[in-house]
Amino acid sequence: LSDVSGSISIETYVGEDARFSWWSLNPSTSYFVGFTFERGSSTLCQWRTGVTVNCPGNVTSTFMGKLFLYGSPASNITFEIKNVKVANEGPYKVTFRENIDPTTAIERSGVLTVLDPPEITPIQNTTVRAGETITLTCAVAGNPTPSVSWSKTGSGHSTGGNVFTKAGATKTDTGQYVCTAVNTITGNTQTRTESTYVMVKLLYEVKCKCSMMSNVLITNQKKSTEDATLAWLLLLLVQQSSLFSLSPT
Repeated sequence: LSDVSGSISIETYVGEDARFSWWSLNPSTSYFVGFTFERGSSTLCQWRTGVTVNCPGNVTSTFMGKLFLYGSPASNITFEIKNVKVANEGPYKVTFRENIDPTTAIERSGVLTVLDPPEITPIQNTTVRAGETITLTCAVAGNPTPSVSWSKTGSGHSTGGNVFTKAGATKTDTGQYVCTAVNTITGNTQTRTESTYVMVKLLYEVKCKCSMMSNVLITNQKKSTEDATLAWLLLLLVQQSSLFSLSPT
């Protein structure tokens, strides 16, 4: 077993290439006559002396691989994973066969950790009516899994979790809300933020205080702030403002 280099742990970022390399410690007397490279129960690549290398460029839908052999006979083998994704993270295993004893298998392990800073999907602005529930969702990707929190600008406090909800919205809930995602990669804190704006519209009713129709509701349709204001201005124009009242519901 001492004739082959040991196990390997690799850390790399999403989109980069990762290389697992093993070599013979005594290339003059010990070199590789075959090997199998695996991830879990899936064989990614196989090779043996005198046979064409069998390492497809696209082994699975999420795996891109390439093989390098060095020396003659081969005493250094490198398996490269191209354009790594988080899905490529995990344990790998290589099984060697040497010319010293071709019938004896020698196993070595490799562990790949794929690092990915937080990424937040843009969040659309939201409009709700007073009394309704505000619901904001922050879709976040990253590895290690980021911690997520919501805060309202100027409020001085935050709420943990990807989803922020506030029942019974009022005018004071109008404002900018910020989603913050944080993870730590090799000791460095990575932070990303995404903002969205929430508008809470008040509802109004226009009532008539007529002598013969005391406190009769002119319209029972709830209007937005802008619609109600326009209706009120029209009433002023016909000089009947003393007969009507505009009140929030």
